[in-house]
Amino acid sequence: MYNRIKQLGIVVLVTLLITALLVPSPSTAQAEKPEWEEGDAWAMGFDGDIQDIFSPGLDMIDEALEEIDVDEDDELEEIDYDVEGELGFYQIYEVTEVNDDGYVMEVESGGGIQASASFEITGEMPEEGEYDMEEQPDMETKTFSVEGELFFMLDIERTIHYDEDLAIEEMYMDYTLELSAEFSVENYPSFDYDWENEIMIVEYEDFSGGISVELGLQLQMEFEPALDVFQFPIEEHTSWTAESNMTVSGSYEGVIDLDYEEMPEEFQEMIDQWKEEEDIEFPIILEDIDTEEDEMNFGEIEETTEDIEIPMKCTGTEEIVLYDGTVTDAYILEFGTDNNLTMTQQEEASFQMMYSADAGFMVLQQMNLDDEMDDEIGQIIDMEAVQMESMDVEEARESMEEMQEEEKIPGFTLALLTLGAVVAVAVYYKKKQ
Repeated sequence: MYNRIKQLGIVVLVTLLITALLVPSPSTAQAEKPEWEEGDAWAMGFDGDIQDIFSPGLDMIDEALEEIDVDEDDELEEIDYDVEGELGFYQIYEVTEVNDDGYVMEVESGGGIQASASFEITGEMPEEGEYDMEEQPDMETKTFSVEGELFFMLDIERTIHYDEDLAIEEMYMDYTLELSAEFSVENYPSFDYDWENEIMIVEYEDFSGGISVELGLQLQMEFEPALDVFQFPIEEHTSWTAESNMTVSGSYEGVIDLDYEEMPEEFQEMIDQWKEEEDIEFPIILEDIDTEEDEMNFGEIEETTEDIEIPMKCTGTEEIVLYDGTVTDAYILEFGTDNNLTMTQQEEASFQMMYSADAGFMVLQQMNLDDEMDDEIGQIIDMEAVQMESMDVEEARESMEEMQEEEKIPGFTLALLTLGAVVAVAVYYKKKQ
């Protein structure tokens, strides 16, 4: 778990550096070191429609439902699902202090998801009861349905101290995540068999459940020597590596609670067995847990130091249309975060971002995953739909606040729809046997 915290810190650091470090400078063949002024501010973000972003996942559900032809099956009257909403994430950067020793920048990142979903299948289904396995069950019209609602909010506040050359000396991060979910299922079909007496038992269950999570993570990162990521001036078709010793310390807290008393009995038994084996009770208080790790225990992250290397490369320039309609030439920057890999050893950069000297900040941000992960994520998400682009600061601030106030999340939405599709297919083939 501690290693994951350190990896999170490095990823957040590198992402922040790319999106926050570069500010206005003359549009020339190279990007000179910018001069910051107190009050300078920039923003990036993305937003999109759930149906567009998760179109690959929704297509998978459509394919599953194509197995059932309602028109040709007089026992099925209707199969329907609905999903709608929006997703957004935004970053706002502001220079809050300028002095002879360097600069201080405040960065706020956050967003949320608005979504809703439902799944229903209506048709002739077996009545509850016990039947001889060779007997045709009595049928009745029933509607199986799944619904769910969630709240999801992410907020990351960072303070970065730079020296006069814009190399990072230290960074403080406060990470907050809140998530709660409630779902309900009606007329979930259950087919059990008494093989000894050759009896089929048909039952329908209504159940509900919920989970709530509150997580907080505070990190302090110090760099010796100061981490000079961009080593100005930046020139096209050049490579370099930023190196430093990073010292990390911090703390964490959190509460995880699970409501499963209205779930099916077998699920309750599984949770109870897990609680007994792990010797835990809900709610789980993370800072009260003895993790039996030296670096991370009882809510404290012990100070540790490690060498880091960030390989960087500028591959060229590309014309980009900004949010206000202007066109700019942007530097294409690529970097990786694995200390054991150089840029030449990586098939693709971990991140690709484009910096406009005219606009004064990154105008595009895109994450590239390795082939295996890309195949898995690509099955449910259109990665091109979640690129972060330049935004007006006030618009980004208003959008961030709006997204954090909503109460839905699409990952859970797709899980509900998938459950509905699987049950629909199972019921369909059960009746055909």
